[in-house]
Amino acid sequence: MTTPSRPLAFPLCLAAITLPLYLLDQATKWAVLRYLEQGRDDVSVIPGFFDLVHWRNTGAAFSIFEGNNHALSIMTALLLVCIAGFLFLKRPKSRLLTLSLVMIAAGGAGNLLDRLRFGYVVDFFDFRLINFAVFNTADSFVVCGACLLGIYMLFIDGKKGRRDGKKVTDG
Repeated sequence: MTTPSRPLAFPLCLAAITLPLYLLDQATKWAVLRYLEQGRDDVSVIPGFFDLVHWRNTGAAFSIFEGNNHALSIMTALLLVCIAGFLFLKRPKSRLLTLSLVMIAAGGAGNLLDRLRFGYVVDFFDFRLINFAVFNTADSFVVCGACLLGIYMLFIDGKKGRRDGKKVTDG
């Protein structure tokens, strides 16, 4: 007697991680849209260091590609399809790799929804002490996911092809 396979276990696991991240992003953006008037109602959380603001970003990080909402939406959608395809087809064994890609996808989906709904992304975290770009929760997920992906690629996946300090080649 064979044990039945559980084809839904992996997608449900991914959804259990992705959905709360996505909902947290949407909830924070809803609160900003509801309670902060754009450009007027800055809330000083730590005076001179960190404020909450309502900023509309029609570009990508640091407002690069400003005004290219359609191109950024298409690129984000393609990236989400690639990540989903990779996760469902390859079903990586590494939890770190999976988590990093899920975080990138959740953040990308949150910002894509903003672009499609409003034509801009709602940003609100403003670190004034270091004059950093205003960003949002989804951006944080993308950056943290990218950092985790870098760690995976450098320290885990990069070591798979090495044995005794020497690169192993096929053939």
